Amino acid sequence: MEDHPQPCLAVFGGRDSSNAPLADLWVLNIITSRWFRLEFPGDAPTARSGHAAVSVGDRMWIFGGSTGEDSNELYSLDFSAKTPKWAKGGDVGERPEPRRFHGMAVAGGVIYIFGGSSSVGADSLSTRPAADRYGGHKPPSDPIRLNDLWALDVTASRPAWVRHDTVTKYRYGPFEGIGASSTVLHRAGGILAGLGKPQKHTPQTLDHAP
Repeated sequence: MEDHPQPCLAVFGGRDSSNAPLADLWVLNIITSRWFRLEFPGDAPTARSGHAAVSVGDRMWIFGGSTGEDSNELYSLDFSAKTPKWAKGGDVGERPEPRRFHGMAVAGGVIYIFGGSSSVGADSLSTRPAADRYGGHKPPSDPIRLNDLWALDVTASRPAWVRHDTVTKYRYGPFEGIGASSTVLHRAGGILAGLGKPQKHTPQTLDHAP
């Protein structure tokens, strides 16, 4: 993308002043402080809000959000290409349940998804027995509060989602990741998993070092 050199900040979607979901892509040139609205071909995300995004190298990754109903779609855009093109992926094997307001972070080429909220029943997507999915409890009412952690190695030849059983899933766990905010603290250490209920102001960390 020769016309908009890095370093840049990319923003996709959200909601406008009338609360309508958006599907526009804006890039801020950090050096000049100028915004550019960009459009690229390919399988682009539909209008959505409540999604999350990270960058791995020069590639932007977007997961989930609400498009009218909650989504578990994964999209990418390679800004290093001469003509960037949207691509859809992450469909290998079991996928995270559709969600919005989740945390998303990246470390060592691996994307992590944590928590969020979902108005889509998990039974339609998961192959696990109901007793395992809901921790032996009765399936919760919508919207459900997710407390699960997923990883996707986007450097692999065929990336596939992997669920990490480090926390209890759904509202019955000790920590609920609604509106979770995630970031990598350092490469060998922790991922800030988010802030939620009932421990509203307690940061949660995960050591992702091998």
